[in-house]
Amino acid sequence: MKINYKHYLVITLTLFFVSGCASLKNKYSPAGAWNYVVKDTPAGDGKGVMNIADGDEGFTGTLVTDNYGEGNLENLKIVDNQLTASVYLSGIGISIDIKGLFEGETFTGSVAANGDEFVMTAARVTGL
Repeated sequence: MKINYKHYLVITLTLFFVSGCASLKNKYSPAGAWNYVVKDTPAGDGKGVMNIADGDEGFTGTLVTDNYGEGNLENLKIVDNQLTASVYLSGIGISIDIKGLFEGETFTGSVAANGDEFVMTAARVTGL
C-alpha cells in the first residue's frame, strides 16, 4: 500500500488546527467579581470585592474594601492564572501587594503590607 504524504500532511495539519481552536475556546479567564477575605490582620478579617476585567490591552481591576475604600489594581499581571498587583488604599494610607493563584472559582494568595503578610482567599461571585 502506497502512502500519500500530501493527504497525511493535510489530515495532520487539520487535526492540529481543530485541537488548537478547541483549546482557545476553553481558555480560562479570571474576569469577574471575587468576594475576598484577608485573614487575621491586626484589625481583624478584612473583606470586600476584587473586580477583574479582561480588556483589549490586558487585565484591569479594583479592590473594594469593606472598611478602607477602594483602589485600582496597579501593575496588574495575570500569567498562568498567577496574579500579582499592588493597590493604594487611601482610607488607611498604605500600599499593599497582592499575589496568588486562580483555580477555577477560587483564589488563594496573600496580601503584604508594612512588612507583614496575610492569607487572602476569594470566591468568584456567580449569578450576576
